[in-house]
Formats: sequence, structure tokens, C-alpha cells
Amino acid sequence: MPDSTELKIASRESVALDLAMDIAKKENLKQKPDEYRSKLLDLYKECLTATKGNR
Repeated sequence: MPDSTELKIASRESVALDLAMDIAKKENLKQKPDEYRSKLLDLYKECLTATKGNR
């Protein structure tokens, strides 16, 4: 049995999506359903930029 550890690295996109969903949940973005999609997409874009190291 080899002594090795498998390292699982998530893509930047999946990390950004998880981060955006966590923030959306904590900020209760669903309270305003008419703005939810737009705000979530803006938040995802911001998180994606952050995970690329451009921020």
C-alpha cells in the first residue's frame, strides 16, 4: 500500500461559484426575487475575478 495522498484541486470557476452561493445565502439575496438573478451573476463575476488573482 503506497504512502500517498490524493490532492483534489477545484477549478477557479467552481470555487467562485461556491463562494458566490455562500455569500448570497448569508446576505439573503433571495429576499428580493426580482433582483436575485442579476445580483447573483454580479456576485459570481466578482468572485471569479477574485479567484483569478486579479483583485
